[in-house]
Amino acid sequence: MNPRTLWTTLLLLVLGVMPAACGDGDGANEETGICLTDEQICSLQVGVSTMDNIVKQFGPPTTSSMGTSTTTPSASYTCVQLDGGTSASYSQGVFLWFDADSVLTDVDVNRSGPEATPIPDCLKRLNR
Repeated sequence: MNPRTLWTTLLLLVLGVMPAACGDGDGANEETGICLTDEQICSLQVGVSTMDNIVKQFGPPTTSSMGTSTTTPSASYTCVQLDGGTSASYSQGVFLWFDADSVLTDVDVNRSGPEATPIPDCLKRLNR
Protein backbone atom coordinates (compact mmCIF):
# COMPACT_ATOMS: atom_id res chain seq x y z
CA MET A 1 0.00 0.00 0.00
CA ASN A 2 1.22 3.49 -0.85
CA PRO A 3 2.55 5.22 2.34
CA ARG A 4 0.30 8.24 1.73
CA THR A 5 -2.76 6.05 1.41
CA LEU A 6 -1.83 4.13 4.54
CA TRP A 7 -1.20 7.35 6.52
CA THR A 8 -4.50 8.89 5.39
CA THR A 9 -6.43 5.67 6.09
CA LEU A 10 -5.00 5.38 9.60
CA LEU A 11 -5.82 8.98 10.46
CA LEU A 12 -9.35 8.70 9.09
CA LEU A 13 -9.82 5.60 11.22
CA VAL A 14 -8.71 7.59 14.26
CA LEU A 15 -11.14 10.38 13.34
CA GLY A 16 -13.92 7.82 13.19
CA VAL A 17 -13.06 6.36 16.62
CA MET A 18 -12.40 9.65 18.44
CA PRO A 19 -16.06 10.66 18.81
CA ALA A 20 -16.82 7.54 20.82
CA ALA A 21 -13.87 8.18 23.10
CA CYS A 22 -14.43 11.93 23.57
CA GLY A 23 -17.09 14.04 25.19
CA ASP A 24 -18.60 14.01 28.61
CA GLY A 25 -22.18 13.75 27.40
CA ASP A 26 -23.25 17.01 29.10
CA GLY A 27 -25.07 18.18 25.96
CA ALA A 28 -22.64 20.96 25.04
CA ASN A 29 -20.85 21.04 21.69
CA GLU A 30 -17.22 20.07 22.10
CA GLU A 31 -14.27 20.23 19.74
CA THR A 32 -11.08 18.21 19.94
CA GLY A 33 -7.93 18.67 17.91
CA ILE A 34 -7.00 21.52 15.57
CA CYS A 35 -9.50 22.60 12.91
CA LEU A 36 -7.93 24.64 10.13
CA THR A 37 -10.23 27.08 8.34
CA ASP A 38 -10.54 27.23 4.55
CA GLU A 39 -8.59 30.49 4.67
CA GLN A 40 -5.75 28.82 6.58
CA ILE A 41 -5.71 25.83 4.22
CA CYS A 42 -5.67 28.14 1.18
CA SER A 43 -2.73 30.11 2.61
CA LEU A 44 -0.50 27.04 2.16
CA GLN A 45 1.83 27.15 -0.84
CA VAL A 46 3.13 23.93 -2.37
CA GLY A 47 6.83 24.37 -3.15
CA VAL A 48 7.10 27.39 -0.82
CA SER A 49 5.60 26.65 2.62
CA THR A 50 7.87 24.76 5.00
CA MET A 51 7.08 22.69 8.06
CA ASP A 52 8.60 25.42 10.26
CA ASN A 53 6.43 28.13 8.63
CA ILE A 54 3.31 26.02 9.04
CA VAL A 55 4.00 25.28 12.72
CA LYS A 56 4.63 29.00 13.37
CA GLN A 57 1.35 29.87 11.65
CA PHE A 58 -0.96 27.11 12.99
CA GLY A 59 0.84 25.63 15.99
CA PRO A 60 2.14 22.07 16.31
CA PRO A 61 0.32 19.51 14.13
CA THR A 62 -1.89 16.84 15.61
CA THR A 63 0.57 14.24 14.27
CA SER A 64 3.79 14.35 12.32
CA SER A 65 6.38 12.04 10.85
CA MET A 66 9.29 13.96 9.47
CA GLY A 67 10.55 10.99 7.57
CA THR A 68 13.03 8.23 7.67
CA SER A 69 14.57 6.40 4.79
CA THR A 70 11.27 4.51 4.36
CA THR A 71 8.62 7.18 5.00
CA THR A 72 7.57 10.40 3.34
CA PRO A 73 7.74 13.39 5.72
CA SER A 74 4.17 14.28 6.67
CA ALA A 75 1.99 16.06 9.19
CA SER A 76 -1.71 16.37 9.88
CA TYR A 77 -4.10 18.74 11.58
CA THR A 78 -7.23 16.84 12.61
CA CYS A 79 -10.31 17.71 14.61
CA VAL A 80 -13.71 16.39 15.60
CA GLN A 81 -16.67 18.44 16.75
CA LEU A 82 -19.19 16.58 18.88
CA ASP A 83 -22.86 17.50 18.71
CA GLY A 84 -23.43 17.67 22.44
CA GLY A 85 -23.01 14.00 23.08
CA THR A 86 -20.77 11.40 21.59
CA SER A 87 -21.78 11.78 17.92
CA ALA A 88 -19.51 13.65 15.55
CA SER A 89 -21.27 16.48 13.78
CA TYR A 90 -18.08 17.32 11.91
CA SER A 91 -14.61 15.87 11.47
CA GLN A 92 -11.72 17.12 9.38
CA GLY A 93 -8.27 15.93 8.49
CA VAL A 94 -5.76 18.18 6.73
CA PHE A 95 -2.86 16.04 5.55
CA LEU A 96 0.44 17.62 4.49
CA TRP A 97 3.42 15.99 2.75
CA PHE A 98 6.93 17.41 2.52
CA ASP A 99 10.14 16.76 0.63
CA ALA A 100 13.47 15.96 2.30
CA ASP A 101 14.03 19.71 2.91
CA SER A 102 10.67 20.03 4.73
CA VAL A 103 9.09 21.98 1.85
CA LEU A 104 5.39 21.29 1.28
CA THR A 105 4.74 19.02 -1.73
CA ASP A 106 1.08 18.00 -1.36
CA VAL A 107 -2.08 18.84 0.61
CA ASP A 108 -5.18 16.71 1.10
CA VAL A 109 -8.35 17.55 3.05
CA ASN A 110 -10.98 15.07 4.18
CA ARG A 111 -14.21 16.16 5.85
CA SER A 112 -17.17 14.16 7.08
CA GLY A 113 -20.30 14.49 9.16
CA PRO A 114 -23.66 16.21 8.77
CA GLU A 115 -22.13 19.68 9.33
CA ALA A 116 -19.13 19.14 7.03
CA THR A 117 -18.56 21.83 4.43
CA PRO A 118 -17.19 21.18 0.92
CA ILE A 119 -13.44 20.93 0.49
CA PRO A 120 -12.05 24.35 -0.52
CA ASP A 121 -11.63 25.04 -4.25
CA CYS A 122 -8.08 26.27 -3.63
CA LEU A 123 -6.91 22.65 -3.33
CA LYS A 124 -6.98 22.49 -7.12
CA ARG A 125 -4.47 25.37 -7.15
CA LEU A 126 -2.38 23.93 -4.32
CA ASN A 127 -1.91 20.52 -5.92
CA ARG A 128 -1.23 21.41 -9.56
